[in-house]
Amino acid sequence: MTALTSSLTSGAGRWTSAFVRWWAEGLRTLLPGPLRRFLGASGQRVLLSLEGDEVLLTRLSESGSESVGRYPLKDAGGASKAPLGSLSMARELILCLPEEQTLVQRLALPIAVEENLRGMLSYTMDQNTPFSVDQVYYDGRVMARDRDRGTVEVELSVAPRSFVDKTLAELKALGLQPDRVSVGCGPAPGYSPVNLLPPENRRHRFRVRRRINAGLAAIALALVVALAALPLWEKRQTLRALEAQLAVASEQARAARQLQADLDRLAENAGFLAKKRRSTPLALAVLDELTHLVPDDTWVSNLRIDEGKVELKGVSAGAATLIPILDGSPLFRDVRFLSPVTRNRTADAEQFHLSAQLDKERAP
Repeated sequence: MTALTSSLTSGAGRWTSAFVRWWAEGLRTLLPGPLRRFLGASGQRVLLSLEGDEVLLTRLSESGSESVGRYPLKDAGGASKAPLGSLSMARELILCLPEEQTLVQRLALPIAVEENLRGMLSYTMDQNTPFSVDQVYYDGRVMARDRDRGTVEVELSVAPRSFVDKTLAELKALGLQPDRVSVGCGPAPGYSPVNLLPPENRRHRFRVRRRINAGLAAIALALVVALAALPLWEKRQTLRALEAQLAVASEQARAARQLQADLDRLAENAGFLAKKRRSTPLALAVLDELTHLVPDDTWVSNLRIDEGKVELKGVSAGAATLIPILDGSPLFRDVRFLSPVTRNRTADAEQFHLSAQLDKERAP
């Protein structure tokens, strides 16, 4: 299971690394030629190997190494500096000292010195080498740890300060300032990861390529975010437009419902009046019918029409004859006296008070 996990992790790492290289190469092809060449140089390491009175320049890359050329150190003023000027923008310039000018040895030290290894090597320099600390440039790296014994194995690398200073001055005359002074160059281009220069003398090269790549990565990330956010933004804008249309439609629907309610109310009122008119005979029709039916010897002093009912008060020579007369009309039914008929001596007639129901079906 552990092996499988390690394999998967390694495969994912290789895939990611390949993808980043492909992406960076694709972006690089879009850049202008001078800037593309500049970034290409700034992404490489250049190894400066000393061979007698000459310096051999080798460009190192992931695909291998390429010889840049040889340049004399003694005649720096007459050397062509054109190719060297372009190399000054390389990712790292590494001066690799010849073996005869360096001393490399292994030391067994207490594990506690690892926290301040350089200080410990400085303090014990005259004990471990034939030099004092002010005569050499030095560096050390931990090669192994033995926690059971509480010790570390340290590789100490030293080089004479006078030789290194002289070589750095000659390289500076050529326009080259190494970022690292290392040891251990073999037949194949290589170097030790140590840096003999003291921390205060080490250059911190301005990483143009790294910053440009970081800027391109930020731009690419911003574009990815923008591409991902654009559909959401468009949908949000569409939703807002639909919400505005829905608000307008809702307002129109509310106004339509209010108008419909007003129309229904008006129609109901109109229907009520028509129904009322149909259910209640007109007073003129009742008066016309009574005018034709009431005998000439009968006088009506009070006529009331209310809720389909007619009441008559008055005097008549023969009040009893009024009931069959009114009852014979299609307009009236259920004709009856509301009070007993009495004699009116003044008028020498009978005083009556009768009522009749209006026949709604037969009413005009």
